Amino acid sequence: MKKFKRIICVDFDGVIHSYTSGWQGVGVISDPPVPGAIAWLKNHLQEPDCLGMSFYDGPEAQIYSTRSKSWQGRRAMKKWLIKHGLHRAYFTERILKFPKKKPTAFLTIDDRAICFEGTFPTTQEMLDFKPWYKKPDPPQQMLKGPWWCKDCKKVIPDKRIHGSAQWGYYHLPGVSKLAHDVEWHSHPPEDSDE
Repeated sequence: MKKFKRIICVDFDGVIHSYTSGWQGVGVISDPPVPGAIAWLKNHLQEPDCLGMSFYDGPEAQIYSTRSKSWQGRRAMKKWLIKHGLHRAYFTERILKFPKKKPTAFLTIDDRAICFEGTFPTTQEMLDFKPWYKKPDPPQQMLKGPWWCKDCKKVIPDKRIHGSAQWGYYHLPGVSKLAHDVEWHSHPPEDSDE
């Protein structure tokens, strides 16, 4: 029996592309990636032959976007992804797909969706919906520091706190380093050096 590939249907604008400038046309993609998006995408695709071809048996990401319906949109997304670090071979070897119709996916990742949990949203809940990048900043009292980062083992001033969806927090140790999840305390634990 043939094993079916599990597909992750991933939206482009607001999920891979930060989309801070909003819609500017099917072939115009002017903003940077959402932090971690390109690395996440690579982790959910088979590696091209020319890059060593490590075996990947997990779910496969496919980008399904409003842009996918147009050759101009698909071309713009490919160029943008290459510009932001995805190797050209992901396209020449036809690894990353841009379906024109919504694929049969076991999971969908989209910035403009409500997860259905058995109860239909009200009209007002739908009208009030905001994608993660348009949600208001968390209340200021949540940002007051200093805060203790257990991973870095140091105090982090509030200016270095970055809000995320659901008010989870990350601290950016340096511009070139990736953000990491941290456990926040209002002061260093007693066993710290701070």
